[in-house]
Amino acid sequence: MALIPNHNLQEKYTALLNVTKLLLRSMGQIMLQGNAITGCLFLLAVSIGSLPMGVAMVVATLTAYTTAHLIGFDKNAFQEGMFGFSAALVGVSLVLFFKPGAVLWVVLVMAAAVATILQHIFIRLHIPVFTLPFVWVAWGCIYLFPAVKLLTLKVSEAMPIAQEIDIAFPLRGYGQVIFQDKLIPGVFFLLGVMVASPWAALMGVMAAIFSGWVSYGLLGASLSSLNMGLLSYNAVLCAIAFTDTSNKWFLWVFLSVILCIGIEWLMRFTILPPLTFPFVLASILTTLIKNKRKNKN
Repeated sequence: MALIPNHNLQEKYTALLNVTKLLLRSMGQIMLQGNAITGCLFLLAVSIGSLPMGVAMVVATLTAYTTAHLIGFDKNAFQEGMFGFSAALVGVSLVLFFKPGAVLWVVLVMAAAVATILQHIFIRLHIPVFTLPFVWVAWGCIYLFPAVKLLTLKVSEAMPIAQEIDIAFPLRGYGQVIFQDKLIPGVFFLLGVMVASPWAALMGVMAAIFSGWVSYGLLGASLSSLNMGLLSYNAVLCAIAFTDTSNKWFLWVFLSVILCIGIEWLMRFTILPPLTFPFVLASILTTLIKNKRKNKN
């Protein structure tokens, strides 16, 4: 008797593959790359650094796409992975900031859904806000849940005292985009961006070096912060965001990085953790200036 192909099984496999690609594209969009291979490298890097963070990244991104289906998503944005990247950052950040427990995972799912709804609103309004939904939701969680005694913040570990500059700090800057301070995850993040856009990856390294030099050498940031990549990750995102084929793109990269450094310096005088807010605000301001110049011409 001839074997009858199991079309139902094949359809399930195809559907699973498509969903996997969507989730990985969303993870890639954390560094503005809607590329599934990039997302796979990012997930691998996070999981190497911290397996619970890797699991949180997957759970949050799955939550994002479930929420997007329920609220009526934009099909093009859906395919490009635009709904899940803020949620993915929310998931990783909550595992970083809060002590583990069952309640944390419930909150994580809820927070990822809220970030997705905010992302959906901005997409519908055609307002590019980058990772702003992640920033808002993470700030809300950090200050709300400990206050109502639902979650407990982890005790911050003291940074190792640095004696000299670690030449690998630009790679750690890449890693800190998704809360990883080890060298190997940073290398994987760089490779992930390089797969999608080699030029943007290189500009990210240059921005990391420049931002670290200005923040440490001129603005008085600590050497430990420099070596941990904490002075570079927002600049990395700015450089990646504005590296393209448009006219005078280098000017926009430089402007966004300068603005980012200034905003990050000002945030030292607030109680808010910077997260990716310096990148978000610098990118919004740079985009407004860029569009204004374009309209004049």
